Amino acid sequence: MQFVDKTSTRTPNQPKRVVMLTFDGASSLDTIGPVDVLAGAKMALQAPDPVYQVEMFSLGGGLVSTSPAQLKIDTLALGDLNNGPIDILMISGGESAVEISQTPEMCSAVRMLSQRANCVASICTGAFILASAGLLKKPQSHNPLVLV
Repeated sequence: MQFVDKTSTRTPNQPKRVVMLTFDGASSLDTIGPVDVLAGAKMALQAPDPVYQVEMFSLGGGLVSTSPAQLKIDTLALGDLNNGPIDILMISGGESAVEISQTPEMCSAVRMLSQRANCVASICTGAFILASAGLLKKPQSHNPLVLV
C-alpha cells in the first residue's frame, strides 16, 4: 500500500516532519506517548524507512521538566527551527497548559507555526493553547477531564 500526500514536496521515502511543542509542566504521557506511537509507525507499517521524523521543541530550548514524573526532556529552541514546511504540529498538554496558554509568547509561536503546518493537533489540555492562540473556531474541545 502506498500513501500519496498531494500537499507535500517530500520524496516518497522522506519521513513526514512532526514538530512537537512542549513546555515545563507538560504531561509526560502527552509528550512522550505520541512520539512513541509515531516512531512505531515504521514497524507497524513494515516500512523500510522511518515514516515520521519527530523534532522536540520548547520556547527557549533546553531541558523541560514534565509532570507528574518530572522527566527531563531535551528540546530545541523555536528560534533554531528551520524554515521548512511542517507536516504535523503537535502541542503537548499537561497541568500547566492553561497557565502557559495565557502567555503571549506561546500564543504567538503556535500561531506562527500553524501557518507552516499541514495539520495542527493538541494532546488533551493542549487544546487550551490552541484556543488561546485563536486556532479553534469554537473554543470548545473534547476534554475527558471535564467529565470527572
